[in-house]
Amino acid sequence: MKVRIVLSCVLLLIYIVQSNGQSVDYLTGRLQMSIPIGTISANDVSISLGLVHHGNKTMVAEGEDDCGVGWGLAAGGAIYREVRGLPDEIDEPTKKGWLYNNRANAIAVQSFIPTADDNLSVCTDEVQDWNTLEALHLNYQNDTEPDIFYVQAPGISAKFVFGVDGLPKLLTHQDISIIIPSSGYINSIEVKTNTGFVYTFGNGTTESRDRITRRGYKGTNASNINTLANFFYGDDFSFVSTWKLVSLKGPSGTEAIYSYVPQNYSQGLSPTGGGKSYFTSDSTSYVLDIHYRFKLRAIFLKSYTATFNWDFERLRSVSITESVSNDKSVTNFEYHSIKDNNSSYWRSFLRSVKQNAANCINPLMYEFEYYDISYYPIISYSTPSYINWKKYWGQDFYGYPNGVGTNKNRPTLYLSESSINGRRLRVQQFPGDTYTTIPGGDDRAPSASIFFGALKRLNNPNGGYTEIVYEPNYFMESGTQFIGPGIRVKQIIAQGGEAGFAKNGQESSYRAIKREFEYTLAANSNTSGLLSSPPKLGYIINTGAIPVVNNLGEAPMVMYTRVKEKVAGKGSTIYEYQVPAMFPQTAVGEWKATKSRIARKPNACIPFGKLKNGYYLFPYAPSSNYDYKRGLPTKVTVLSETGSLISEKTISYEARNGITSTIKGLRFEKLGDTYYHAIYEILTGRVDLVSQEVINEASPEDPTKLFERTISYSYNAKNLLEKRTVVRPNFPNTITSYRYAMDFPFTNPPQTDTAAVAIKALNDAGRGGTLVEEWTAVGSNTIVLNANLISYRDFGNGLILPYYLKSLQTGSVGSLFNPAAMNSQNFTHSPYYSIKRTLKEYDEEGRLLTEWDDKKNVSSIHYLKDLSIPTATYYNARANQSVSDGFEGVKTFGLSQTGGFETTSGWTGEKAIVFTTTSSKLSSSATELIQKNGNKYRFSCWINSVAGKTLTIKAFVGATEVSSLTLTNSVAGQWNYLEGELNTTPITSTFRVEITSNAAIGSTIAVDEIVFLPSQARVSLQTILPFKGITSTTDDKGNSVKTTYDNLGRPVNTFDRYRNLVSKSEYALENSNPRIPTASFTAGAEKFYINTPILFTPGTWECDPGISYAWEVDGVGVASGSNNTLTHSFTTPGKHVVRLTVVSAMFGTNSFVQEFCVQHVYSGAASYVVTNAQGQPAGLVLDCNSGLRNIDLVLPPAPVGCGYHVQWTKNGSPYSSGSGLSVYGYSPGGSNPVTELYVATITLDCSAYKDCTFIDNHFDAGTVSVSVSFQPNPNCQ
Repeated sequence: MKVRIVLSCVLLLIYIVQSNGQSVDYLTGRLQMSIPIGTISANDVSISLGLVHHGNKTMVAEGEDDCGVGWGLAAGGAIYREVRGLPDEIDEPTKKGWLYNNRANAIAVQSFIPTADDNLSVCTDEVQDWNTLEALHLNYQNDTEPDIFYVQAPGISAKFVFGVDGLPKLLTHQDISIIIPSSGYINSIEVKTNTGFVYTFGNGTTESRDRITRRGYKGTNASNINTLANFFYGDDFSFVSTWKLVSLKGPSGTEAIYSYVPQNYSQGLSPTGGGKSYFTSDSTSYVLDIHYRFKLRAIFLKSYTATFNWDFERLRSVSITESVSNDKSVTNFEYHSIKDNNSSYWRSFLRSVKQNAANCINPLMYEFEYYDISYYPIISYSTPSYINWKKYWGQDFYGYPNGVGTNKNRPTLYLSESSINGRRLRVQQFPGDTYTTIPGGDDRAPSASIFFGALKRLNNPNGGYTEIVYEPNYFMESGTQFIGPGIRVKQIIAQGGEAGFAKNGQESSYRAIKREFEYTLAANSNTSGLLSSPPKLGYIINTGAIPVVNNLGEAPMVMYTRVKEKVAGKGSTIYEYQVPAMFPQTAVGEWKATKSRIARKPNACIPFGKLKNGYYLFPYAPSSNYDYKRGLPTKVTVLSETGSLISEKTISYEARNGITSTIKGLRFEKLGDTYYHAIYEILTGRVDLVSQEVINEASPEDPTKLFERTISYSYNAKNLLEKRTVVRPNFPNTITSYRYAMDFPFTNPPQTDTAAVAIKALNDAGRGGTLVEEWTAVGSNTIVLNANLISYRDFGNGLILPYYLKSLQTGSVGSLFNPAAMNSQNFTHSPYYSIKRTLKEYDEEGRLLTEWDDKKNVSSIHYLKDLSIPTATYYNARANQSVSDGFEGVKTFGLSQTGGFETTSGWTGEKAIVFTTTSSKLSSSATELIQKNGNKYRFSCWINSVAGKTLTIKAFVGATEVSSLTLTNSVAGQWNYLEGELNTTPITSTFRVEITSNAAIGSTIAVDEIVFLPSQARVSLQTILPFKGITSTTDDKGNSVKTTYDNLGRPVNTFDRYRNLVSKSEYALENSNPRIPTASFTAGAEKFYINTPILFTPGTWECDPGISYAWEVDGVGVASGSNNTLTHSFTTPGKHVVRLTVVSAMFGTNSFVQEFCVQHVYSGAASYVVTNAQGQPAGLVLDCNSGLRNIDLVLPPAPVGCGYHVQWTKNGSPYSSGSGLSVYGYSPGGSNPVTELYVATITLDCSAYKDCTFIDNHFDAGTVSVSVSFQPNPNCQ
């Protein structure tokens, strides 16, 4: 599993964020578009940053992502939760989650087996099911479904649920561990891989969920046919919906830390209510989700810091800095805001991504164009007339724009009484079936070109572009073709730009590369697409069908079994996939479509009328998960331009399951006294891995001749690759075998067997997937051609690292080879291995310092510590036998500074050290002493001073000076190379060195690239800027080559060892101007209140001192001119729009728009008064003779446009609503009083807020607690 899944995730991440790729996901037809930002890495931790586009057109109800509509930030990671029913861990008086009370809910659901048959003409057989369902949810308190958790982070991707035993269960088997440190409330989640990486998730996004009544809405469905909304969500509750990645630690202990900042909370009027809300088009309630979100603020990795700057919800810039070199990379994002024509709701689309450059030089810039969105003229901000972002009208039955602005999302449904399962209630008629039409709006999916918001064109920094052409998705159902959800890529046209051919024209089509995609079957022109699940926009009751507003179940998705990609002049490639378990199938292997049933109340059995049991029906429970089999590639065929076969690969799979389980979930709705219910299955621990590849390749000389080879794969118990067998006709088989640390389960190895001790430590640390040995044999595994063995050693502090790298010469052993094995508690291996490398020494962070080759030649490396970048490589010397420093940062085995020092421009890299006084001193480490290697050491450096200045190098053993060397600079005013030998004969073991000078104030000495090494040793040096590249390379005689870079990190000049210019690179875009100015702004408050001044401040723009600013509030100009800030007070509550337009004579015009929700200023606190039945003041100590007590709230005046809403609870359970309540005296049994707590939760219902983006028209106005004591009274007993 690890080999296929985890490595594929790593490769995908690299593809996404390290190259600006434009490709297609052949399985779905979606565009794959990514833009790189940068990479930070240290030791074994590497983090790539970039943007990823979702590859589709814009859904009508789609909001903005991190970078505007469609674009997300790929930088951190998270665990996302899909709440099904109630949160698993919730434990409140009226809400009991899946894990509550030792998983009592989960256990009860597993034992429920419906007993009723499909004959609905009688309902006596439904009694048992009805009673069981009543007991299972226990008056709508008990959760009956497990939540789904999705893990996404660099290098890992997984899904898990909580099993009946309360432990996480991976849906797709892979060798990772899910660790939840605490029971109850889930604060953090830890994920460990079998190679030693540890991911910690926390800093959760809190979500509040509540059922909200649509005040003043003229709906007729007052009962709101929705179990969850009316009961599970009847009063609000909070839970964590997302756990952010807060730490990524590698096996070396190197750790990346992620920090976050809270953002303004945002609301979602959840049509799915956590997956299962069934509001009809005239419902009077909806489910409100309020997300208290966190945005990524920074990533810290050693000396790297990646900082993410936000303008409200949008990413404004990413700044990556390295503190040692002061190297920096800044990427800015520009947006284009548009509004719909119906309600003035705004959305922002990413317009450009550009890297900053000094002096206003044009940055590298990607520009984006979208279908039906125009940037010019700048005052044109309107969308097509059919877009309505306030009411979300104009959707097709998949949620995408269909061009019909009058469509109010009341679907047109077709009910067939003669059909079965999901064909009974449809949004598209099936030919030959007889239907009753339930009329609604025109929500048909368009076959015409309505691609609103889809990415149309990417303009590259080099002047070229990529253009994308789309077409609708199509799928086949029982021999009939239908329009599917969304769009697929039809063509990708890439134009490199004529500048690369020394031409001026940019649009010459003959340079373009055109890729065309066909999604058809091999036998005919029918689509190869299949639909995962039909849209569910209504449900059937006994009297007919009820339409609903939003899809009720799993989202429909089209997958293609065959796709052909044609490249003009280069032939074509055909990709084929296995896509089982798609609609309208009901059972494939372990997969089941979920069957829905009804259970009617005993003695209240309604006529079944239109009702039938069946699949893909209400309450639309999910089908079994089948991702481990669905969408796997089965065949890749490459054809020439003439259609001749070039190659063909056929791929087969086998089940490689771990510990499997089948977990049942129960979804139900109770309409009146009838249950609509379904038991669905979640399959855990399953996985399919590649078992065989059959490859046929045509001979280049004779294409009719095919050369076949078969590659078979087998795996160990943890699904790591164990054997790879290659079979070719007329050739002997070759078998490559792999062994891992887990294959050697040592428990008590002798301490003298360091290899066995290290392997045990690897297994104990959860790193059993670490490779130990591989070998290749021929002829039924009898003759070994070659083999490699890694012998590990435990260096302490968790550093278990390779020590010996051993191998066999090809064919040198033959059948005498025996693989490594456990011999009792000892590690043994073939005696025919020879040591190729001995990795002798590492530092405290696992960086290799010293090694020997197979001839005992020694080499070693010095590093920049924080960057883990090699700066010096030695030959014939160990790392601790030499000292070097180029003063670019803190080095391993470098020099420390005491006394007066300055820095200046260096001869090799960016920096050199300056001795300013005679007290200035450079010293090697007093704790990591130099290990003597020979009686002579060579000292060299570059120096720049007046003539006659000296450097003195002294060797010390302890505090005793034992040898010294003085070098004099004879060349004034320029860099000069100095070299000399220091006699180390008096030294017997270890020593340290000090370097002093005769520098004086006004007569300083600059020094660069100091090297102190044994005379017989050699060294090569380099300096580097992390975001640019190598700036110099130097040999052991001081000869260096230097490279300079421009502000965008591109190499410009190369100088030889005499600093003669030997090459120069010029770039066509270097001197062109930016096309648009920056127009973003920030607000000086997090929440906004009426009659309160707010300061709005634009982002910085230094490229044009004559820039002017124009501010608008709600479409009315309020300020303009060179004054860039705006101070404004909003006088009315509700939604307001602030817009800044920036005008530059040099760079054009740009605009930025942000919506704000301005609230009333609410002051005062509620109180209460208590009166008796006669209206007189009374107390709250009662007995059976006390009679009635009226508790009435005293509320401060409500703001204009607002009204109070009060909900009372009694001892934590819902009790009544309204501004007052009544209690009666009674006498508790026994001698102790009884105290009951009544709590009034007060909210303000403000119609002015109905259009707000960030808050609903309800907000908290406080609580009032009333404690009533009931006293025993013997006279009442």
